[in-house]
Amino acid sequence: MSYKFTTGSVRRGDIYFEDDRLGAATYIDFGQDTITLCPSASAILFAKDDAVGIGTTDPQTTLHVKSDPGQFRVEDTTVDYAYTIDCDGAQVVTHFGDLTDGESGKDAFMSFGAYGGINRLDTSARDFHLYGTTTTTGFYFDETSGSFGFGTDTPGSTLDISGSVSFNVTVFTANATLDETHHVAVADCNAASVTLTLPSATAAITGRQYIIKRADSGGSGGGNSLTIGRNSANIDGAGSDISSIENGTSHTLICIGTSGWIIADKYVGGGPP
Repeated sequence: MSYKFTTGSVRRGDIYFEDDRLGAATYIDFGQDTITLCPSASAILFAKDDAVGIGTTDPQTTLHVKSDPGQFRVEDTTVDYAYTIDCDGAQVVTHFGDLTDGESGKDAFMSFGAYGGINRLDTSARDFHLYGTTTTTGFYFDETSGSFGFGTDTPGSTLDISGSVSFNVTVFTANATLDETHHVAVADCNAASVTLTLPSATAAITGRQYIIKRADSGGSGGGNSLTIGRNSANIDGAGSDISSIENGTSHTLICIGTSGWIIADKYVGGGPP
């Protein structure tokens, strides 16, 4: 399309930069309900009725940016802070921070993305706080000390919980092997004897803790017993199960890796009802 000043008429067609004689033509292509900006004959900006494409003539969303790598950036001219999205090869990363010094500034504030087979959130040298309007102090990560706080923004230990803690409680009336879904195991031996077998003691579960208690539901368990099976591992250095556990008695066991289990605490109940 062009405008002729001498007659005031509009001519249909595309607009070309006539003085661009050294390389490929630069022009604006007017299609059927579309406009394409083509510097050096390459379609860089494409617009149709409900979408705009940058680097693509087939935009799938309101704004679709496509290139290799694909990048999108919003920058504040006052403080030079920027929000950048990078789609580069096998990774997609969003950056918040000062990018004025180039690539090295991408982690100035925070970045998150998916690459290397892991979803990542990198707070760089800053702490991270997840909170809301009602919960003003939620989950807090102290980057300097590597501490995590729940309900506190000043964690004093690797894990600092300011509030209540709940653990899974499971009642067993028959033999079972404990696993990663269990923590407090209650054995009801009212109807029959119960053996609760510990999982295999491996380095991967070092530090795992179980609280195992016998709590019969009625007065019929006097002739039955609770046994804690060692699963071929030692318990307090002994190669034997913990057997004949009476009603009301509990044991707290902690895995110490391939060496087996230790009894951290024991409460002796009142015996058969």
